[in-house]
Amino acid sequence: MDGYTQMQDVSTQSDAPSAGARRMRRLRERRRQGDVMVSLDIGPSAIAALIKLGWLREDYRGDKGVVTRALIDIYDRAIQVRLTPSVGAQDRLSFVCELDLGEISGLVQLRWLQGSQQDDRAAVENAFRRFVRYALDATRNTVR
Repeated sequence: MDGYTQMQDVSTQSDAPSAGARRMRRLRERRRQGDVMVSLDIGPSAIAALIKLGWLREDYRGDKGVVTRALIDIYDRAIQVRLTPSVGAQDRLSFVCELDLGEISGLVQLRWLQGSQQDDRAAVENAFRRFVRYALDATRNTVR
């Protein structure tokens, strides 16, 4: 009976996958789903920029998980606002601006945007861009 018990224990132990085998299974499953693992080296200047921009609290600068979450949050936000790489001239500045419904309604009231276009992101962006250019031109002309 002793030999049988011993064999049963050995077979039970061999059925449980090792930690390495479990990691490999998770990696293969992520690859099947199309996920990609990325490794980044984040230097002190990038950490400082994350803090300065408000994506990371100073007291979490050394926490790998929190820094990773901050970078994922930036990625998610960039996708949400459809941020594209700047391909404009070097003397241009690009940035993200949030307009609330009241500000969009203001563009409609000022006739920079048609009411039927207030849900059209491209039309709102175009109207806002034209409005800002006009306002800046008007300011330049009155300041001279």
